[in-house]
Amino acid sequence: MSNEADEVLSGIKATLGRLDLVVGNLDTGSLNDALANIKLASRDLDDTLIKLQKYPAGFLLGKPPPPARGVEKARE
Repeated sequence: MSNEADEVLSGIKATLGRLDLVVGNLDTGSLNDALANIKLASRDLDDTLIKLQKYPAGFLLGKPPPPARGVEKARE
């Protein structure tokens, strides 16, 4: 059992050494840029989905039709 524990600890130490190298070489500027781009893309996707839900035909075919004249008079 002691030999197995030593092997496990050696494996953990090796893994931590590799992880330390990866973290040390991490380009945080690029990572932050990538995360900002993902955030913008997510926001754009949310906006698109909202438009699609509100007016599915218009989303595919163009702008929504003008309001009916009776509706415009009711607002005034």
